Amino acid sequence: MKETDVKDAVIDHVQQIYEQAKVELSKVQCPEHGKALQKLDFDRANGRFAIETCCDHGETLVNEAIAKL
Repeated sequence: MKETDVKDAVIDHVQQIYEQAKVELSKVQCPEHGKALQKLDFDRANGRFAIETCCDHGETLVNEAIAKL
């Protein structure tokens, strides 16, 4: 198995986790703004996530939910 095959397999697994997390995190509600998660994107090429929330409190709620995932 080539190194690139391993890297692609890991990224595929992260993509699956991302899809599941996006569903769960979309349920997080901010008491002030409703839906706390505004944006969750996965940059497959870099293996990074881009997360935007409604406010600082919403960010805290989303971070707590991420920790529980």
